[in-house]
Amino acid sequence: MTKEKQVIDKIRNLYTSYKLQECIQRVEEQNYQEDFEFYQYLQLYKGLSLLELGFFKDGLAHFEQQFQQAQEKKGQKVDTVDLIIRIFYQIQVYYIDEYKADCQNEKLKDVCDLYKKQNENSNIYRNSLYMFGIGVYQFIKNQYFSKQARCLQILEEALELEDEYKQDIMVFLGWAYLIMDKIKQAENITQQLYDINPYYPSVTNNLGIYNRVLKRNELALKYYQEAEKLCPQNSCILGNIGYFYLHTEDKQNALIYYEKAYNIKPRTSRSCLCLGKILCQMDLKEEGIEKFKEGIEIDPDWPDNYENIALQIASTDQKEATRLIQKCISLRPQEGHYYLCLGNIQMMNQELESALGYLNMCLKFENRNYFYSEVYFCLSVCYFYLEEFEEALKNIFLAENESVKSNDQRQEFAIQIIESGQLSYKYIIKQLTNMYGTVQDTFFKYSKELSDKNLQNLFLYHLEIYRATLQILAQQKYIQQHLIYQSNLSHQDLYID
Repeated sequence: MTKEKQVIDKIRNLYTSYKLQECIQRVEEQNYQEDFEFYQYLQLYKGLSLLELGFFKDGLAHFEQQFQQAQEKKGQKVDTVDLIIRIFYQIQVYYIDEYKADCQNEKLKDVCDLYKKQNENSNIYRNSLYMFGIGVYQFIKNQYFSKQARCLQILEEALELEDEYKQDIMVFLGWAYLIMDKIKQAENITQQLYDINPYYPSVTNNLGIYNRVLKRNELALKYYQEAEKLCPQNSCILGNIGYFYLHTEDKQNALIYYEKAYNIKPRTSRSCLCLGKILCQMDLKEEGIEKFKEGIEIDPDWPDNYENIALQIASTDQKEATRLIQKCISLRPQEGHYYLCLGNIQMMNQELESALGYLNMCLKFENRNYFYSEVYFCLSVCYFYLEEFEEALKNIFLAENESVKSNDQRQEFAIQIIESGQLSYKYIIKQLTNMYGTVQDTFFKYSKELSDKNLQNLFLYHLEIYRATLQILAQQKYIQQHLIYQSNLSHQDLYID
């Protein structure tokens, strides 16, 4: 092992042991001479340590400086270190700002492809790291689509093949499982990592999140407290603890932790946002808006504070609220969510035709479709009060189709539309059968809630027909393999035993 490799391993161990300040100090003490690759590896861990400590602006700027230096030194040449740095950078950007990660995701794909093209036939090529990069790229690109299972498979295969960066793959794969609603897998793989190395950056924080989602609040708090002890100056960890207390309806402790995050220096736009939101929830609206304004002063290019001011003033100052959301759109033109905000503002002021226009614009942003369920619900509400009942029912069922989880509010509104007396039974049954999942479950779910006995009996009647049809199909599938076709013709009349 070379002297440089020994130093890289020591620096890496400082990072993975959460000795972040020491990691940064040791990197700055090194003499790099002419070994640029050695320099690149060490600067990677300095950048990651800055981000983990909560210095987001400095950390991202550090990475971008490394990319510029690599371009000047190497041009289009991509070595293993370049691939690793790009993967880690993209993951960190995703954690901090999902929209930005989405916008620059193709750059990660380009680096992965260049790495494979230039090195596949050489002894430096590592297919496991190429797969890690492609898995990250596919996850960010497809996390809201059905293609998401493929990215998990790629990341799982990379994990099997890779040893040196196994822990890094494990923590990201755990997060990918969470986002794709595979919470038990997320917890299991992250617990495995915790058992190997409880000091790995973000592992305790993530276990806190996973256990909160699983409603194991005592265990969640245990891991959050471990995360806070490891890095008491990380505003994201403190904000996550604040969110945990808010989730458990303990607003006082939530406020304490959001204030802790807010008081960390340098102050971030995000910590202003979180504190502002809880102040508004506690009916301290003016104080909350002041925090949003402070967040805008810190980072005028981050749109969330503009959005939250707009939501607070929408019912009293529609014009200013609309202007603020339009500012968000100018900052992030590919984020369809802001058209949903405009639609909600119009609905709040009962301008339903105008709301429909904004809501339908949301549906053009197919790469950002995580909010589609809410869009369809709002469309349904607008159509209902405009007395366009067929469109109202169609959209409420589309809202249900787009959502991973059932929602009592949507179901109650669907029942209200169905029982309005404005729709034919034929149309209702047709829309129900267009829903995803098992039609059987759909009919049964809605039949239980109907107060109209005629409709209830109709639903149950169609349910019985559906069950009988399934039985016939199942029987046909079972006996078909035991029959012989005459002349290999598939026709019911030609079956012979």
